Amino acid sequence: MAEHSPSHPLEQFVQPERIQRMNQVLMGRSGNIVLVLDHIHNPHNLSAAIRSADAFGIQTVIFCGPPPQLASGITVGVERWIDLVSFPTADETLQWLHQHGYATCILEPPSKHANQQPIPVQDLPFDEPLALIFGNEVAGPSDAFVRAAHHRAYIPMFGFVESLNISVAVAITLFCSTLERPRGARRTQTLTEEAMAAVRDRWLRGEVRGADLILQRLTERSEP
Repeated sequence: MAEHSPSHPLEQFVQPERIQRMNQVLMGRSGNIVLVLDHIHNPHNLSAAIRSADAFGIQTVIFCGPPPQLASGITVGVERWIDLVSFPTADETLQWLHQHGYATCILEPPSKHANQQPIPVQDLPFDEPLALIFGNEVAGPSDAFVRAAHHRAYIPMFGFVESLNISVAVAITLFCSTLERPRGARRTQTLTEEAMAAVRDRWLRGEVRGADLILQRLTERSEP
């Protein structure tokens, strides 16, 4: 893996193995997929979804609805490595997504009466800017998300059950985003160098106690 340059001033206060691990994770972060959790009320489902987001390289998770309540025993602290964004309504979430160039996708089962049939989740265009929207455990995604969806997808199932727990659906969908096509190349785009630098800065600030004061003093020392 190529060395990043220039080095961050806080890196001298962090163990080299930790820096190496940060850089390794950054290289696998997706630069074009975001996860949207729409009015998910169960803290365990929310927390498991966030844990899956980190596991499969998603850097941005958007909450739509009231401020989320997370179960720390399930997230095991991964929220410190992810950019969490919150909007109170679906309309405000959609506005942000459109401003940042994301197409939207909802999950729904195939229906004989639907005008637009969903596609298997593994066939989604994961190499394009895409917001994966997962709705409430009972009601599903908000009407605004349904009306605005550019893509509709489903997870193929072969048993008697017709739905999956929301956190399981998130994990399966995000796993599909990592499948290699063509073989040897990850489908999703990685973060830009600028985005990597910004995320690395936030991670390092979280690793070093008193980071802001240290950076201020280092800046003062470097001034003539």
